[in-house]
Amino acid sequence: MLHKRLAATSAAICLGLAFVVAAKAETDTVIVAGTAPAQDPCLIVAGAKEAQWAQTPLMIHETKVYADDTTKVSETIFTINQAYAHYIGKPWNTAQFLTRQRSVRSAEVAAKAMRLTNCRLVGTVKTGEAAHLYAFDYLADEDGTRSTGRMTIADATGLPLEQDIDVNAAHPDSRLPVRIAATFAYGDAVKVPLDAQLAEYVRRSSAQHWLRNIQNGHAGM
Repeated sequence: MLHKRLAATSAAICLGLAFVVAAKAETDTVIVAGTAPAQDPCLIVAGAKEAQWAQTPLMIHETKVYADDTTKVSETIFTINQAYAHYIGKPWNTAQFLTRQRSVRSAEVAAKAMRLTNCRLVGTVKTGEAAHLYAFDYLADEDGTRSTGRMTIADATGLPLEQDIDVNAAHPDSRLPVRIAATFAYGDAVKVPLDAQLAEYVRRSSAQHWLRNIQNGHAGM
């Protein structure tokens, strides 16, 4: 299922999908990029994630590296009301997923949900635009996992350009990645591939067919 795949992917890299849904406010707030207090690096990092989830469209290109050096590369695209995801070389899966379902109440909520600690500014980085690199730690998990992360944030927009996480587990699980790296694209830089559009058409057609069967008393068909 797409939702399970997206939740697992985002939780691993703290991209925020899992906690975005859980922390959604009853009344969505207007998100303005780059408004986190400059004196608090954790709020700058969390504020960048808060702003990111309000972007439409948004694309996440993610690479997972495992202990045996194998890799898995995935792409996830969010539009106003749809989500598309696949591993490179595999078919696309789709689901309805509204922008407001991704919204976060505040940078403070995001920082707490991401379990950020020891955030610090590393310095400027060379990208296609002016940006700064931040480093941070995650609070230890119950199994002893201690992870560190880095995020490159654009000066002009306050949005993340790149993010990665290194996992240092006391008892590593071979099924879990030891490093995850992601790059992000927004707006006109994001195009939904034809294969993804076709997958969404098939999903909608199947759902309509199932609904017609229900309405006609053929739920088991």
